[in-house]
Amino acid sequence: MKGWRRAAVCILALAPLIAGPARAQEPFAAPGLRFCAAPIKPVCVDDFDSYKSPAKLAACQKDLDRYVPTVFAYRHCLNQEMERAVRQTNETLQRFRCRAKGEKKCP
Repeated sequence: MKGWRRAAVCILALAPLIAGPARAQEPFAAPGLRFCAAPIKPVCVDDFDSYKSPAKLAACQKDLDRYVPTVFAYRHCLNQEMERAVRQTNETLQRFRCRAKGEKKCP
């Protein structure tokens, strides 16, 4: 494995540990931030060297086995963010309409 690829793989492998524990429901949502980080496709898939030996092929398969669940978790995070944005929009519209009527106690 080339030096820069090895470094990239190490960084990606350590990223979950550096980020700290994540809740299962929101594995990519950072606490206090509304951001879902897209998973990064394993570089081994596009590297012909990954297919030259059983050991390299097995290592790439492990990378893929870790990657697939992160895609589903990312999708879940995006769905949650979309639902939050719709709720916030509805609350904002409700507050605007209430205040536009001249009411003092608005949600």
